Amino acid sequence: MQQAIHPSAIVDEGAILGEGTRVWHFAHVCGGARVGRGCSLGQNVFVGNEVVIGNNVRIQNNVSVYDAVTIQDDAFCGPSMVFTNVYNPRSAIPRKDQYRPTLVRRGATLGANSTIVCGTTVGQYAFVAAGAVVNRDVPDFALMAGVPARQIGWMSRFGERLDLPLRGDAETTCPHTGERYVLKNGVCALAEQAAPAGQSAGKMEFIDLKSQYQALRPQIHARMQTVLDHGNYIMGPEVQELEAHLAEYTGASDCVTVASGTEALLIALMAIGIEPGDEVITTPFSFIATAEVIVLLGAIPVFVDIEPDTCNINAALIEEKITPRTRAILPVSLYGQPADMDQINAVAKRHGLFVIEDGAQSFGATYKGRKSCSLSTIGCTSFFPSKPLGCYGDGGAIFTSDATLAQAMREIRIHGQSGRYVHTRVGVGGRMDTLQCAIVLAKLERFDWELAQRRRIAARYDELFDGRIDVVRQRPGCASVFAQYTIKVANRAEVQAELRERNIPVAVHYPVPIPMQPAYAKHGPSAHIPVAEEMARSVMSLPMGPYMDDASLERVAAAVLHAAGR
Repeated sequence: MQQAIHPSAIVDEGAILGEGTRVWHFAHVCGGARVGRGCSLGQNVFVGNEVVIGNNVRIQNNVSVYDAVTIQDDAFCGPSMVFTNVYNPRSAIPRKDQYRPTLVRRGATLGANSTIVCGTTVGQYAFVAAGAVVNRDVPDFALMAGVPARQIGWMSRFGERLDLPLRGDAETTCPHTGERYVLKNGVCALAEQAAPAGQSAGKMEFIDLKSQYQALRPQIHARMQTVLDHGNYIMGPEVQELEAHLAEYTGASDCVTVASGTEALLIALMAIGIEPGDEVITTPFSFIATAEVIVLLGAIPVFVDIEPDTCNINAALIEEKITPRTRAILPVSLYGQPADMDQINAVAKRHGLFVIEDGAQSFGATYKGRKSCSLSTIGCTSFFPSKPLGCYGDGGAIFTSDATLAQAMREIRIHGQSGRYVHTRVGVGGRMDTLQCAIVLAKLERFDWELAQRRRIAARYDELFDGRIDVVRQRPGCASVFAQYTIKVANRAEVQAELRERNIPVAVHYPVPIPMQPAYAKHGPSAHIPVAEEMARSVMSLPMGPYMDDASLERVAAAVLHAAGR
């Protein structure tokens, strides 16, 4: 069955409509919209360019689905209900760069004249009553009513009220279908999707890249299609475009994109002339790449212990480790916040040393009002998919305001070439490919909103833990990007085991300090790092991401408090 489009409707060129979708009187579907199979778009419906609509979605008369809205399969939008895409609109102030993505999950119902405030997620099979105003995330199967909307019950997939309390543990059946629903720790799920007794229902992602992709799919596809059309897969125009945007974002004069965060560190060290026998001061508590690049160049990593509250290198201990062979300091901005860069830079200046910030986890963070990656001689970051700003493979970038270093790093990343087949330096094959640059450009459009969400979620974790859990602290004057939200627990193995039973994923960054790794033991045999050793035994990172809903966050916090208390 082909689409049925009423003669009075407008479907712009480029719009994708699935088989069997019907577009009724005076509707308008913009060219960037993606609409699935078997949908119905009623009279006077408007669908924006950056909208994704799944299969079998019913959108009733007089509904405008604005940019940044994603509606999954089988959802229902009642007559004259409202989506927004800017939180604080003003006619005289353009805010298109501040659109907040909205996600309506599978099977949800949005009643007539209801309003969904941008930036929220409506859970699967949730039911929003007519006239309600939703201004926060809605759990799966929740029944919401009022202004602002509050949960007043639970609804089955069939749309029948379920006899369940709002909180606690209980079971019931749908009065129409007989399907059994289980409520555990305030989370409602179908019985066949629920975990066994004593566990929490529902699978949770440690990092939810799928929801991010759904929210950004039109922009990502458009950017990738442009690359496929022009065919310049290596050093195409998106490379220079991304470098210009990233340099402007950080405040650095130059940005050089590279193949990975590891390549960024390696090229930076090569550019400052690190040679065999040189010493580079760094942290023992980081991903192995931080020390790996030092050793690859024949240099010696000198490990300085970390602060117990932030887990970043202890700047007060650096100066005593400096020798005549020291050439550079390589601090890591761990878990998303910079180290004490002013103190580190002051030490480096006194001794004539370079400072290279490993900002693989902290792009977008600020330190005393300045952006990470522009806090020292050179800053490096990673676009690994799990990073706050990630691509769909490997990628990275280097930042500096030293024009000579910038030129050196540009040459090193292309096998040391200063011109075609003119190799003035020893280099590497370190280019970031054009497709990955295109993906980062698409994600950069909504990056600041995602950072705000990460900080909101971290603040909510803090509020729920209320001092009962020891968390990695934020340095005054720093605004972390919370690449991870990390806690410290004495009984980590037991807490991990209980969370796994509840289907809650966790991660440990990092269980073994670098100088205690087999391949690096000879490089740090005398390293005195008691704090790093203690953190390696106790740290644990919790699910975190801009698309995490409040129900999932509260489920994690409740489970952690219960497990740690035991």
